[in-house]
Amino acid sequence: MSLFCGVKKLWEDSISKVDYASYSNILKASYEKDPKNFFFLGGRYWSYIYKDKQNNELTECDYFNLTHWKYKEPLQNPAWAVTDSIKKCMGYDCIMATADFKGRRWIAWFTPNIPISDGPWKLCGLPGLILEAYDVNHDYEFIPKAMYASGIGPVGYMQYIPENKYRSVSCEEFLKEWRKYQMQNSVAKIKAAYNIKSGSTRYDKKLLYDREEITYSPE
Repeated sequence: MSLFCGVKKLWEDSISKVDYASYSNILKASYEKDPKNFFFLGGRYWSYIYKDKQNNELTECDYFNLTHWKYKEPLQNPAWAVTDSIKKCMGYDCIMATADFKGRRWIAWFTPNIPISDGPWKLCGLPGLILEAYDVNHDYEFIPKAMYASGIGPVGYMQYIPENKYRSVSCEEFLKEWRKYQMQNSVAKIKAAYNIKSGSTRYDKKLLYDREEITYSPE
């Protein structure tokens, strides 16, 4: 089992689960310090992606549109083409590989010196750990900052949200709902949920960016 997630989101969820009162105080203090630039402590990457190689299954959990979402799909290995390009990454000799995967062309740098066939997001399937990856348009870049080999507990499913709170859907439905949410006046919808008068929640915003995966029909 492996887990890929935003470090800030993991930190936020851990604090709120263990000590919600302290979490609320931190959130309140952050807002009062700079209300115009306030953003949630979890940063902007809220997905949890679990790769269960034993059962050949991938699970993604996310939160948007006031809903906790979850979907499962078969674990897939991109059809990598390994090149002869080499560079240093985190002190390791890394080899470049390319693949067309989930609607984008990806470039990955992996090291055979760490014999773990895994990587960021849904990328995996190379003879070594992927330490750096990005799509050719650089819409998404996964760049390593640090590595830790000790003091880390077993990897498993994070139990921050009760299972019955998730809305389980297919991957395609998940992506469509996310796109609809991004084109919606989400601020107005959140205010409406708390009985605060605001503007329309129509789907009339321009989509500013798409997810890593774009192999789905937007309609």
